Amino acid sequence: MLNAIQRPTKKNILILATFFLCSTFLLQIITGIWLFWYKTGFTVLGLQKLYRPDLFDEFAVKPTIFGVVESVLPHFFAMGLIAFVICHFLHFTSIKPKLKWGLGGSLSLFAILYNVLPFLVVFHSVTWAYLSFFVFFIFSVFMALASIISLNITS
Repeated sequence: MLNAIQRPTKKNILILATFFLCSTFLLQIITGIWLFWYKTGFTVLGLQKLYRPDLFDEFAVKPTIFGVVESVLPHFFAMGLIAFVICHFLHFTSIKPKLKWGLGGSLSLFAILYNVLPFLVVFHSVTWAYLSFFVFFIFSVFMALASIISLNITS
């Protein structure tokens, strides 16, 4: 006779965590690279046209703060959710608490920084876009590192 509520085993948790973390990481990297190529063509000029179309076309509308917020808000929610879930998986590992807090804090910090930089790009200088791509790369590295550590569930 089956129990209505069964406690999940470590193997089941590991399988679920592996699937979630690998699929999230791959989807983020693949869609990020594809969208960057689609919108900029991997050129500096394409990057400048993406963030400041009003500098190249006299009929283009200059980006407003509401337009930037409309773009940043879904990214902020999605990246925050990913960081929350990965940090939650870190809780179940046997690594030192300082490392858990460091990884979780870095992941959250780079997610926030990535979502603040579009305001600087639009309202200050297009050169901030380079820092934005660097921060996205660092966020992805911390996400991969935290995901690999999370897959080592020993407690």
